[in-house]
Amino acid sequence: MAVNVVQSALSSRRFNKLLPWFAGGLLAIGVIVFLVARFGNTADTKETFSNQPASRPQVTKQIPLEQGARVAVGRFILTAVARKNLDEAWNLSTPSIKGGLTHKQWMTGNIPVVPLGVPIDKAAITRIISSTKNEAQINVVVLPKPNKVGVQATLYVVIVKKVGPRWLIDYAVPQASPGAPAPS
Repeated sequence: MAVNVVQSALSSRRFNKLLPWFAGGLLAIGVIVFLVARFGNTADTKETFSNQPASRPQVTKQIPLEQGARVAVGRFILTAVARKNLDEAWNLSTPSIKGGLTHKQWMTGNIPVVPLGVPIDKAAITRIISSTKNEAQINVVVLPKPNKVGVQATLYVVIVKKVGPRWLIDYAVPQASPGAPAPS
């Protein structure tokens, strides 16, 4: 029965009338695809190499972290992150971290610095990622006092910049809880 359906469809007058048009369309598509594949890439594929040595990226010389930068980071953690003495935190911040707030708005405590949420016991620089003459990126672990909330040690990434003679905090964001046990 299925053979009769196929046989009758192939021998129908309508099918025989449309078959040349279908074949012609398929041939035209094939020709277009061939021409695009053969002649479509007009880019110059010839590669040229020079005898000059490869350019090297400019590497900024790393220097030891200045004591002023360490003090600024520590004071910022104990003021802005702890939400204590916000006036001092304001003076340790660049406009970038202030987020467009006025001094009055900053003093409300609703600032663009993520707080720890519990009293801070200690803060320690664990890694100096980079340190140049005018800027340093530092990892700081902040250890909270024992708490019932479950807040543990938190890793902050801090960028400190030298503005004139002073070191100011330009960026401070918690990255992760490194899994250090909470102090008991």
